[in-house]
Amino acid sequence: MVGLSNPNKRDIRSAQLKLYIKYKLKYFSMRFTLVLLVITLWVRVVPMAGAKPAGTKDSFAAKLDVIMAEPKPDERLTELNDFGAHLSAAEIPKALAATAGFKQWRERATLQQSAFNRWAELAPADAFNYIAALPESNLKAQSLRAAVIGWASQDVDKAAAAATRLSCGADRTDAINNIAGIWAQTNVTKPLAWVDSLPEGFTRQLALNSIYSIWVHKDPMACWARAQKLPPGNTRNGLIINTAFAWAVLDPSGAIKWASALPDKAEKELALQDVVEGWADTNPVAAGEFALSLPPGEAREFTLAGVAAVWGMQNPEQAAAWTMEKLDPASQQKAMSRFLRFWAGVDPQASGQWVESLPAGAIRDTAIATYIDTACYWRPERTAALALSLTDEVARRQKLEICLDQWMKLDTASLAQWLQTAPLPVDLKDKWQAQLTAGSKPN
Repeated sequence: MVGLSNPNKRDIRSAQLKLYIKYKLKYFSMRFTLVLLVITLWVRVVPMAGAKPAGTKDSFAAKLDVIMAEPKPDERLTELNDFGAHLSAAEIPKALAATAGFKQWRERATLQQSAFNRWAELAPADAFNYIAALPESNLKAQSLRAAVIGWASQDVDKAAAAATRLSCGADRTDAINNIAGIWAQTNVTKPLAWVDSLPEGFTRQLALNSIYSIWVHKDPMACWARAQKLPPGNTRNGLIINTAFAWAVLDPSGAIKWASALPDKAEKELALQDVVEGWADTNPVAAGEFALSLPPGEAREFTLAGVAAVWGMQNPEQAAAWTMEKLDPASQQKAMSRFLRFWAGVDPQASGQWVESLPAGAIRDTAIATYIDTACYWRPERTAALALSLTDEVARRQKLEICLDQWMKLDTASLAQWLQTAPLPVDLKDKWQAQLTAGSKPN
């Protein structure tokens, strides 16, 4: 009997595998189709990064349009300045080109200045070359200065060479002067050689002065060895002052010898005064003792006053005691106004008590006048009381007017009460009482 044959196990597994593969292929095909559909829809709805929808402006133009639409002129100019300060290197040419379409010169100048300054930060050499070719103007001068400073900070040799090639004029002088000062911060020999190679004239001398002003604080002795050849005048006097002060900080005795050896009497006195002030900056006691040893005269008085001034910024109580104990009346007069002005500004309470403690006389009057000029802005009631004790009638009335004017601005109630019993001249009291009633300052 012929029966149905039983399939073997291998055939069954083969059939099952085919069915499974067929099913999986169909499943992955459906998933792939679905993913492809989602991607297609997403691409249509969301533009690709960097893509710009048709009819829209890029971010640069859009930001500029928003700024120019600002109705308030001050805010518009502020925003233009801030916009230029954050431009990228690629946006700077766009910004400069855009200014040509601005209707107002103030808007054009604001963005141009800000863009040039930004360019000087990012690429100062390129900015220099572009700005140098512009017509002369205040905008060009300021912008070129920014580019020069930026370039000199990065590559001073190339900046110096470029500045030298500029046409003679204010921009060239300014560029050379700025480069000389920047260069001298790190090296004196090279900028001196560069400036020495320039033709004689104002530009060369101005640049040398810039080098000296840096050099004198780094090496005052070496600087003076060169600067002593300068002709008499403000530049030479300024270098004497700075040399004296800087040298005294490093070597007081050496500075004293140098100043004492100067052949010109006026220069010697000037140098000694500033040497002693520089010395007082680190050792006021020793500087004061030396100043007291100088021969009598106006130079000695000014030197002692200088010590008091410098000492007063360190310890005003000590400076005050030294002034009253060690100085002669003429020197006290000069010293009083110098140290007391600082003390009254930082501590009107303590300095006022010291002024009140002084005996009657010319020194006390000088102290009161100095104290009033500074302290009346904080303590008009106290300074007014002190003004009443001035011995000179004209000075007393003048200082009272200053005190009462300030007092009225701060506290009319207490002023009104004080005026009732204050021993003022009748006309002055009536004047200020009437003014309090009227509520405004008297003429």
